[in-house]
Amino acid sequence: MRLPTAEDDLVTFLPPETAPLLVHEMLRPENRQRTVEQDLVSRTTRLIDHADNGARRLLPDGIEFESVDHDTYTIVEGDPLSAHVRCERRLEIGRGAWRVRIETRSEMHADAVDFHLTNTLIAYEGETAVFTRTWVKSIPRDGQ
Repeated sequence: MRLPTAEDDLVTFLPPETAPLLVHEMLRPENRQRTVEQDLVSRTTRLIDHADNGARRLLPDGIEFESVDHDTYTIVEGDPLSAHVRCERRLEIGRGAWRVRIETRSEMHADAVDFHLTNTLIAYEGETAVFTRTWVKSIPRDGQ
């Protein structure tokens, strides 16, 4: 751990710089929903976080992009090893008839020994899947 020093009070930062927003046209508005579901019989709680980030067309070049994120967190009361998360992403970019899309799904849970991860990526040209890959990995918890 680093302890504070006298020089710490001398440090000042300028305001952050950001690029101006690109001129765009909204094709689909953003929509965000976050809900909690509880099953009182099984004592399962589920948090569902859905973020439709909308669709936009950049002007003047006409590139269109959209993205949707969907995350689900689940746990059973009194059972920390039941915790599970599933994250799904969809990103689409295109102009005119040209369209590409990437979809991902990632899941993680743990047992007493390891964290378990599964990640899947699917890439599309138009509606045709041109690449698919799944990674599966277990990572030791190192007694934590």
